[in-house]
Amino acid sequence: MLIDRALELHPQVALRREPFGALAYHYGNRRLLFLRHRDLVAVVESLASHATLVGAFDACDIATSRRPAFEAAIESMIESSMLRDRQAA
Repeated sequence: MLIDRALELHPQVALRREPFGALAYHYGNRRLLFLRHRDLVAVVESLASHATLVGAFDACDIATSRRPAFEAAIESMIESSMLRDRQAA
């Protein structure tokens, strides 16, 4: 399940905070995504600090009712290679 995965921002992705949320740019595939909510940006920025996606949701106080929309956004970011499964250290 997606919520049980350990995820991280791809190392070739830069996040630039904006008033609406953030821009995510992948230097490898040259894709640009708009993260249109500050809470989503907080989740993405905290992924590497938590064992799972649900841990990041909990740490960022994302309400249960909002999580399906966040999961869809995270899934889209995985499909576009902005996020990836965390690599073993």
